[in-house]
Amino acid sequence: MKLLKTLWEWFDGNKTAIGALLLAIAGSGLFPEHTFFYQLCMYLGALLGGGGLLHKIAKGVHNTGK
Repeated sequence: MKLLKTLWEWFDGNKTAIGALLLAIAGSGLFPEHTFFYQLCMYLGALLGGGGLLHKIAKGVHNTGK
């Protein structure tokens, strides 16, 4: 259980970076468009990158209200 908590805490701080990396991989031409791995990189990258940015904004708004 401690490993899972540690992994979640690490992942929590790196969502935006991982999302940006996946989007960069998809945009690099490594995978041809409309293939499974291209779509996977695009969707996961957008989800993690957007979710990470929204999470950072929410944390910032929450912390400035104190």
